[in-house]
Amino acid sequence: MWHLCQGNTGMAFMVASRISVAVISTRKGKRNAIGPVLRHLREKRGFTQTQLTALLQLDGWDVSRQVLAFVEDGSRILSDTEIFAILRALGHTPAILEDAFADFCKQRSSRKNGQGKR
Repeated sequence: MWHLCQGNTGMAFMVASRISVAVISTRKGKRNAIGPVLRHLREKRGFTQTQLTALLQLDGWDVSRQVLAFVEDGSRILSDTEIFAILRALGHTPAILEDAFADFCKQRSSRKNGQGKR
């Protein structure tokens, strides 16, 4: 099953079962499609960027809050190991991404239709 979602970073992406992600189009300056989804997961956990940065530093990734902000807004490329580190700090495994993408897309859709909070 594929989910098509226009992210707030200007990226349209499709998500299939088993976490296959295909970036369809990007606005200039946007370099990842997963950042907004990672932000969504962080916010669902109730963490600030500063709190998540501290957890990532304890896990051995020397990252600043500003770099995390760039990741979340899609303007910084990140490696698979960095994605896994963020997921681990949030208490998730990569398996969460399929549901997270679908949930993120559903929330974006409801906000566009005036049903979500702004």
